[in-house]
Amino acid sequence: RKYGFTGVFFIYPSVIMARGRVYRKYYVTRNMIRKLHSLGMEVESHSFYHPLMHKSSRKDNITQFKYSKKWLEKIVPKKIRFFAYPFGSYTRSTNRMAVKYGYRGLFSINNSPVYKGSNELSINRYMVGRKHSLRVFKLYVNARALRISRYNPLNGGVYRKIKFISIQLKDNISKQDYRFIALVNGRRARKYYYNQNKRLFFFYPRKLYRGLNTVQIILKHKYNRKYPRLITSWSFVYLKRGKRLARRFR
Repeated sequence: RKYGFTGVFFIYPSVIMARGRVYRKYYVTRNMIRKLHSLGMEVESHSFYHPLMHKSSRKDNITQFKYSKKWLEKIVPKKIRFFAYPFGSYTRSTNRMAVKYGYRGLFSINNSPVYKGSNELSINRYMVGRKHSLRVFKLYVNARALRISRYNPLNGGVYRKIKFISIQLKDNISKQDYRFIALVNGRRARKYYYNQNKRLFFFYPRKLYRGLNTVQIILKHKYNRKYPRLITSWSFVYLKRGKRLARRFR
């Protein structure tokens, strides 16, 4: 309010409804939510009780979408149309369910910019923590989205077997000008391959987790630091127990 900014507040009702005063004092109240709305802030849903939705049953996920929306719409005089996934945990199935229950935009925590034409059912965001420096924040602000036409594994997909990870670029990126960095759950891939003619980039991940995995691809200009980084990120679920997947290129 001091600097004239507005914000989006994603609320999950269960903690606000809690009876224990010691626990509840750390969270906003119904009147605070009404006040936020009256000041021009956006109020949207963050599930009902903040679970890992890629691990939850269909019945539980319906509760997250349906009843958080219903509860918030009783507090603020507006339609709840946007949803931020707890822990960034989603699948293609939860996305379809969200649309069924009236949501138009779904937010992940995949670290990447967005662009016009980005997937509205997986809107990327940067998390800014206490330990982030101003330099890192500057990189986030100045970064540009790496436009992708195809992901493998699919964004939000669920898999029991994954041989490699790849993306098909929309734009023609010169490998003479850019250096590629591939991260899976923050771990850097040691080797990668880029076919510039086909605009195809792929690599073999060192390790996958059983459950949610997040991929981030970063392109840095080799010769000019002033060029913004090009970044894309997405998530998928791997059901097999984690193991080393390093391969040698043949």
